[in-house]
Amino acid sequence: MIDAAGHTVCRGQRQIVLTSLEFRLLYEFVLHAEQILSKALLRDRIWGADFGGSLNVIEVYVKQVRQKLEAAGESRLIHTIRGAGYILRLASSAPTVSPSSATLPTPSATPQG
Repeated sequence: MIDAAGHTVCRGQRQIVLTSLEFRLLYEFVLHAEQILSKALLRDRIWGADFGGSLNVIEVYVKQVRQKLEAAGESRLIHTIRGAGYILRLASSAPTVSPSSATLPTPSATPQG
């Protein structure tokens, strides 16, 4: 479960500690579960369209989020779709957005980290 208001993430009974950028990335995947999200789209939504860095930064953050989501041996949730981007495939223990979740701030208002 993802609680946007509290910036907390749980998978099953396990709480997962994420940085603010990792949280925003996972939140975007959960909001658009079962949809392919391109690196460019993720960059624009998480870092903003004026981000001057390489799209490879997306790969790094996806890897970090995957490692944290799978740390207890759970199945993979975020899958690479070669040439297209990434997709969050739902599983019984996949994070979901709690009903009380708040809207996240825009990328310009989110601290890097």
